[in-house]
Amino acid sequence: MNSSGGSGRGSPEPGASTETVELSTEFQAELRDLARALPRLNYYELLGIDQGADDTAVRNAFFERSKRFHPDRHFKKQVGAYGPLLTEIYKKVVAANDVLRDPDLRKSYDRLLAEGGTLHRRRAPGDTPPCNQAVSKHDPSQGPSLRDRQGLQSRQNLLHGLERQLEQSRSKARKHFEQALTYKEAGNWGRALSLLKHALAFDPRDQDIHDELAEVVLEANAKRGEEALSRGRAMLKRGEHEAAMEMLAEASQLRPTDAELAETVAELLCEARKWKEAREFAERAVALEGDSVRGLKVLGQVFKAKGDVAKARKHLQRAWELDPMDPEVRAELQTL
Repeated sequence: MNSSGGSGRGSPEPGASTETVELSTEFQAELRDLARALPRLNYYELLGIDQGADDTAVRNAFFERSKRFHPDRHFKKQVGAYGPLLTEIYKKVVAANDVLRDPDLRKSYDRLLAEGGTLHRRRAPGDTPPCNQAVSKHDPSQGPSLRDRQGLQSRQNLLHGLERQLEQSRSKARKHFEQALTYKEAGNWGRALSLLKHALAFDPRDQDIHDELAEVVLEANAKRGEEALSRGRAMLKRGEHEAAMEMLAEASQLRPTDAELAETVAELLCEARKWKEAREFAERAVALEGDSVRGLKVLGQVFKAKGDVAKARKHLQRAWELDPMDPEVRAELQTL
């Protein structure tokens, strides 16, 4: 079922290329297979989660997919023709995360999946909705009773009413879609994204909206991430730790492969004794950079606070091995 909005366009088949590619053969095969499957995967399947997954599960799945497919994670390697595959896959991953973490969009998308619907290409305003083909015309030669005729007319009126509602929704979706393209051309990514979300809420079946969303959300999130990071750092300099923590956490969600930012957020959360959240960001930092001493220190402090001495010692010992001159690590180990 093509419910994700993935088009698979711009996805070359690099298998026959003789160029040097610094990716494992297994990962190359995974990229090719995923690129071929992309048009058939719905957003839940793309993120590898159940349809009933909660917001935390969606966020964690997005992080895992980002860590694996974000083009920046491979920027030091020769990826050849696999570069476009990584970009295409990551765009769809970001769009999936954006839709599934928006309650209203997720409801609309879930309704589409429940109906077993497929995506359609955007039609011109004068086109007739395909559902009109399903309207049956009364044949007088059949000679139905008055009750039958009244019942038939009632059903036809109901169907026509539903068709009008559907066409009105599609008309609103087209209007928002066209406006979004205008803002996109002007470089106003935030407004373009907002309009595309409105369009998608009115018509979640529209393939073009899904495709544009995948393009725009990357640029919009990048801009939002930069702004949140700048504001968070300014707050931190002013000593506004609580506000900085929230702002930098938002920036980290928009910059899922920024290990240094994840470390900073983990430390702020640890200082605030928000152990669960601190652990999440510290584990993210360590997953992104295995030698993250800052992340390992936070994990040691988190487990120490929870009374799990064994795990605290394990993480702090690893941090000490990476940086034996760190006085904080040595001090923490001595308390265990």
